[in-house]
Amino acid sequence: MPEAEIIFQGQSRIGWATFLVANGYAALWAVFFWPILSLISHILGEFRALSRGRDAVETRIAIIGVIVTNKTSVEALNNILHQYSDHIIGRMGLPYRSKGLNIISVAVDAPNQTINTMAGKIGRLPGVSAKAVFATPEPPKNGDQTHENSD
Repeated sequence: MPEAEIIFQGQSRIGWATFLVANGYAALWAVFFWPILSLISHILGEFRALSRGRDAVETRIAIIGVIVTNKTSVEALNNILHQYSDHIIGRMGLPYRSKGLNIISVAVDAPNQTINTMAGKIGRLPGVSAKAVFATPEPPKNGDQTHENSD
């Protein structure tokens, strides 16, 4: 009888799983063992990512540009920035007195959704506008489609 091969997340699982499927116990495999192995594999993948020094969640670098025209919103703006202080790399504020406004740039390193939420909360304040500009993703590694000339 040929051995059945189970492929899970690109890796071959051979052994008792193959025995179960090859001998007609596929329902037992599908209902009981597969979900447990999926969970264990996911947890191990997270531990591997953390042990390599990477965060389990991918983050992006962005600048949130903020223009404040209503000084009564400054306290609420500072509260929002304090709420996301773990993600803020740094910020710079420039008062533009002759125009009566303040220009603030906030550099962040956070998940995409966190950056968008932060910019949205800031932009909803009265007299405040905010836009997020994201850094481009890293170029492919391991020689994948480089843009260098080979002359």
